[in-house]
Amino acid sequence: MLPCSVSNMLIRLREKTESGDMTWDFDEMESAVQAELPKFGIQLRYNYSLTEHVPEFRVVFTRKLTGKDYYFWTDERCGDYQVVRRLYDCALASELEADFDVD
Repeated sequence: MLPCSVSNMLIRLREKTESGDMTWDFDEMESAVQAELPKFGIQLRYNYSLTEHVPEFRVVFTRKLTGKDYYFWTDERCGDYQVVRRLYDCALASELEADFDVD
Protein backbone atom coordinates (compact mmCIF):
# COMPACT_ATOMS: atom_id res chain seq x y z
CA MET A 1 0.00 0.00 0.00
CA LEU A 2 1.28 3.44 -0.93
CA PRO A 3 1.64 6.34 1.50
CA CYS A 4 -0.97 9.06 0.89
CA SER A 5 1.69 11.55 -0.23
CA VAL A 6 2.91 9.15 -2.93
CA SER A 7 -0.61 8.32 -4.08
CA ASN A 8 -1.45 12.03 -4.30
CA MET A 9 1.72 12.71 -6.30
CA LEU A 10 0.80 9.93 -8.74
CA ILE A 11 -2.68 11.43 -9.19
CA ARG A 12 -1.12 14.83 -10.00
CA LEU A 13 1.26 13.17 -12.48
CA ARG A 14 -1.66 11.41 -14.14
CA GLU A 15 -3.50 14.72 -14.49
CA LYS A 16 -0.41 16.31 -16.09
CA THR A 17 -0.06 13.32 -18.40
CA GLU A 18 -3.72 13.34 -19.43
CA SER A 19 -3.59 17.07 -20.18
CA GLY A 20 -0.55 16.56 -22.43
CA ASP A 21 1.84 18.46 -20.14
CA MET A 22 3.96 15.38 -19.48
CA THR A 23 5.23 12.51 -21.59
CA TRP A 24 6.80 9.22 -20.62
CA ASP A 25 9.18 6.70 -22.17
CA PHE A 26 8.26 3.02 -22.33
CA ASP A 27 10.81 0.27 -21.71
CA GLU A 28 9.19 -2.87 -23.06
CA MET A 29 11.95 -5.16 -21.75
CA GLU A 30 11.24 -4.01 -18.20
CA SER A 31 7.47 -3.41 -18.64
CA ALA A 32 8.18 0.04 -17.26
CA VAL A 33 7.36 3.66 -18.01
CA GLN A 34 9.65 6.43 -16.88
CA ALA A 35 9.75 10.21 -16.88
CA GLU A 36 12.03 12.98 -15.77
CA LEU A 37 10.89 15.88 -13.63
CA PRO A 38 13.00 18.83 -12.43
CA LYS A 39 13.93 17.30 -9.06
CA PHE A 40 13.48 13.57 -9.61
CA GLY A 41 12.98 10.77 -12.06
CA ILE A 42 10.10 8.34 -11.72
CA GLN A 43 9.63 4.80 -12.95
CA LEU A 44 6.51 2.62 -12.79
CA ARG A 45 7.27 -1.03 -13.36
CA TYR A 46 4.61 -3.68 -13.86
CA ASN A 47 5.16 -7.26 -12.74
CA TYR A 48 3.08 -10.36 -12.14
CA SER A 49 4.07 -11.89 -8.81
CA LEU A 50 4.47 -15.63 -9.19
CA THR A 51 4.60 -16.09 -5.42
CA GLU A 52 1.51 -14.00 -4.61
CA HIS A 53 -0.27 -14.69 -7.93
CA VAL A 54 -1.31 -11.05 -8.38
CA PRO A 55 -0.26 -8.17 -10.65
CA GLU A 56 1.84 -5.55 -8.90
CA PHE A 57 3.58 -2.25 -9.54
CA ARG A 58 6.88 -0.96 -8.23
CA VAL A 59 7.13 2.82 -8.11
CA VAL A 60 10.65 4.26 -7.94
CA PHE A 61 11.45 7.91 -7.34
CA THR A 62 15.09 8.88 -7.91
CA ARG A 63 16.15 12.16 -6.34
CA LYS A 64 18.41 13.92 -8.85
CA LEU A 65 20.40 15.85 -6.26
CA THR A 66 21.57 12.73 -4.43
CA GLY A 67 20.84 9.84 -6.81
CA LYS A 68 18.97 8.15 -3.98
CA ASP A 69 16.11 5.79 -4.92
CA TYR A 70 12.82 5.55 -3.03
CA TYR A 71 10.84 2.34 -3.65
CA PHE A 72 7.11 1.79 -3.16
CA TRP A 73 4.97 -1.23 -4.04
CA THR A 74 1.31 -1.93 -4.54
CA ASP A 75 -0.58 -4.90 -5.86
CA GLU A 76 -4.08 -5.70 -7.07
CA ARG A 77 -5.29 -6.39 -3.52
CA CYS A 78 -4.56 -2.81 -2.41
CA GLY A 79 -6.97 0.07 -2.84
CA ASP A 80 -4.32 2.29 -4.44
CA TYR A 81 -3.47 -0.21 -7.18
CA GLN A 82 -5.88 1.47 -9.61
CA VAL A 83 -4.17 4.85 -9.06
CA VAL A 84 -0.89 3.39 -10.30
CA ARG A 85 -2.53 1.31 -13.02
CA ARG A 86 -4.32 4.33 -14.48
CA LEU A 87 -1.12 6.43 -14.47
CA TYR A 88 0.77 3.53 -16.09
CA ASP A 89 -1.85 3.25 -18.84
CA CYS A 90 -1.89 7.03 -19.41
CA ALA A 91 1.91 7.05 -19.54
CA LEU A 92 1.90 4.31 -22.18
CA ALA A 93 -0.62 6.25 -24.23
CA SER A 94 1.39 9.48 -23.93
CA GLU A 95 4.14 7.93 -26.04
CA LEU A 96 1.57 7.22 -28.77
CA GLU A 97 -0.29 10.54 -28.57
CA ALA A 98 1.02 11.87 -31.90
CA ASP A 99 -0.21 8.70 -33.58
CA PHE A 100 -3.73 9.26 -32.21
CA ASP A 101 -4.24 12.37 -34.34
CA VAL A 102 -7.08 11.30 -36.63
CA ASP A 103 -7.44 14.58 -38.54
